Amino acid sequence: CLNESFITCVKHKSRVEVKPLVQEIYTTTGRVSLEARRRGHTAGKDKSLETGCDFFRKADRNATLLEVREQKPWLLVLAFPCSPYSPLQNLRRTRQTAERQARHEILVNFAVQLAYEQMSHGRHFVIENPDPSLAWKICSRLKKLMADSRVKTARFDQCRFGLKSAAGGLHRKRTRVLTSSLRIWQQLNEKMCKRDHE
Repeated sequence: CLNESFITCVKHKSRVEVKPLVQEIYTTTGRVSLEARRRGHTAGKDKSLETGCDFFRKADRNATLLEVREQKPWLLVLAFPCSPYSPLQNLRRTRQTAERQARHEILVNFAVQLAYEQMSHGRHFVIENPDPSLAWKICSRLKKLMADSRVKTARFDQCRFGLKSAAGGLHRKRTRVLTSSLRIWQQLNEKMCKRDHE
């Protein structure tokens, strides 16, 4: 016993701040943060229109970028609004559709900026949007991020993870994710619907 090492943990008052494991940007539900907290992890404050952040305003984008730089979350979950790029919105393209997409590209570009911020400091990101979103095809900075060798693209169906429709049945919802995390990519990529439900 005399050769054993004994380690004691002593609580003391210090000002060491715990870095968030995860933070969500653009989210309306904060489900990833809720799950992280449920599992005992620290999550940063979600940022969205619902929490008072209007990312069309440069001041709000700058404040969020500064917060990310200060808090250094290990993972940023970025889900820019998909409605201007949805197939339904683009069935009959109008000038207003194009103008709306051009305006929303500010939000897409900010997500890309945050993704590069994370990678430049050895941290990770996830950018999520429906697979058929036109943003994957027309937003030049997003396309450049997809081509970055540090970034993986995962395509999957959300029914494989239990997504249900309002009626209670499984809902396919094909989704695309860009991530710098190999582990996240491995968990999501090619998990396609098994066609065993309506």
